[in-house]
Amino acid sequence: MRIIFVFMMLLSLKSVSVLAQQSSNSNNRNAFPMSTRRFGIGFYAGINDPFSSLGKVSDIGPSFMLSGSFKISGKWQVAIGAGGVFYYGKSLVYMHSKNVFDTIYTKSYTVTWTAYTYIPVIFKYNLNNSIQLMAGIRWLGVSGIFGTGSYGIYSPAQKDSFIFKSNLIPGLPKGSNFEDIQGLAGLELAFNKHFSESLMANFGFIPIYPNNLSNIISPLIGNYNNSIELGLNYTITP
Repeated sequence: MRIIFVFMMLLSLKSVSVLAQQSSNSNNRNAFPMSTRRFGIGFYAGINDPFSSLGKVSDIGPSFMLSGSFKISGKWQVAIGAGGVFYYGKSLVYMHSKNVFDTIYTKSYTVTWTAYTYIPVIFKYNLNNSIQLMAGIRWLGVSGIFGTGSYGIYSPAQKDSFIFKSNLIPGLPKGSNFEDIQGLAGLELAFNKHFSESLMANFGFIPIYPNNLSNIISPLIGNYNNSIELGLNYTITP
């Protein structure tokens, strides 16, 4: 999957270079209709790869979005939508415990990845009839936490007295941030009237695990939601 991801990135950049060279010799007969869209409804599906773990195939997660676009001038469009994105590589281990009559009740959690719902506002500039530059911002809210958890009872006065009780669905520890604001930048390459490919980078401003978290066992990994996304768009125009 990593090889496919890198290959698609290189293919995108190569295609942009070729199309940019050909744009000066193109005419209206060969132009894609991207620059003529007034309204559009689009669906985006792609893969999301965190900057913090670019070497790990297991940290690549899906991303998707439904959006509407509006042409505000001859060169500019704005798109607003809603979607979801998954960030893997969010390793965090923490515990909750309390002592009652020399018996310790312990809950242990390991968080491995998080899911977000997001709402973006993206501005697009028509570089030519088939290439658009993109820049914008999106709000993210945590919609799911994934990993493992356990609950048990332990008596320090008795050796090997731990009693495993049950599996628990993990959550974020107290003090974590449940929302993020991201800036994004990238480009979109049109193949035909309906299909296009996009490559964009996302930069999170709010870390999910602040430095002041307490009772943390493992190192903090992937504090910020920074990533690169590659995906396909399908647009319906009136």
